[in-house]
Amino acid sequence: MYNIAIISGDGIGKEVMDACEYLLDKLDLELSFKYGEAGFDCFNKNGTTLPEETIKIAKNSDATLFGASTSTPGQPSPIINLRKELKEYKDQMTNLEEGSDAFLEIANKAGEVKHQIEEINESIKGASADFGDMVGNVTNVA
Repeated sequence: MYNIAIISGDGIGKEVMDACEYLLDKLDLELSFKYGEAGFDCFNKNGTTLPEETIKIAKNSDATLFGASTSTPGQPSPIINLRKELKEYKDQMTNLEEGSDAFLEIANKAGEVKHQIEEINESIKGASADFGDMVGNVTNVA
């Protein structure tokens, strides 16, 4: 079982994380999701752009997925502060080492999903979009 922190943020981040969670469900892996808050909406609700509870959820997860957040005037960026807390300074799956069992399992499942999408694309006559290219390489997902 892999614990995944999902921090949608606000605006388009909510839509992105809904789609991401949907795709992760399709990979048929043993995943457990924990949800944290961050961003402008969170600030209006809690008085902070990144609550301690969200940091704890991220630190106790195998991977952290962050959608997007609206800038909050006069407040620190929640994604930058979260990266500092997690000691992560580039886009990657937090605490998930390339080559680890979890990474390889996710990469394998993502490859299977990409193959299925490519088969669907081949069966659609006259479609101009190549859906297979939309999945991308698993190392670029998070």
